[in-house]
Amino acid sequence: MDELPRRRRTARAIQNDDAIRAAAIAVIVDSGWDAMTFSEVARRAKLTVGAVYGRAESKAELGADLWTSTLLPALSVGLNGLAEAVASGSVTEVAEVLRSWSDPSDELQAATSLAIAAIFDDDLHEVIGPDMTTLLDSHCGRLVGRSGPASAASALSMGGVFGRVLASQSDARL
Repeated sequence: MDELPRRRRTARAIQNDDAIRAAAIAVIVDSGWDAMTFSEVARRAKLTVGAVYGRAESKAELGADLWTSTLLPALSVGLNGLAEAVASGSVTEVAEVLRSWSDPSDELQAATSLAIAAIFDDDLHEVIGPDMTTLLDSHCGRLVGRSGPASAASALSMGGVFGRVLASQSDARL
């Protein structure tokens, strides 16, 4: 069957999409993925719950949209910066990047929360799992021609940055 042509969207509809995404990220950062509800996202976006449901039929679908549209690109940029610092061989550069992850953006915090949630949620995992595998392979794997020690250094650095994000989240919630 031929695909239907995509309909054009109004500027207001696109603004509402952005408001829902920003509100969902804020809820995830403030309360965690498990505590996120469409009601709270709608309240923060200053929209109706129906407007949220009109864009996502389930929490996992909203998470998948957030991941694809906003969180994966932010995480990729952050991890690319880390990979470049590790590849430079400069301890100072690596330390600076690690410090920057001690106060992560909301997008990096939400990406970390969703990556962890995807371990336990099959619907989220369907979208996030392959992306995380690709990210980890590209930054830590020997698939890109890295030696064993270089792969290990990347893996340890990535573990460090995710640990810093999680530590900042628990500090913020105390």
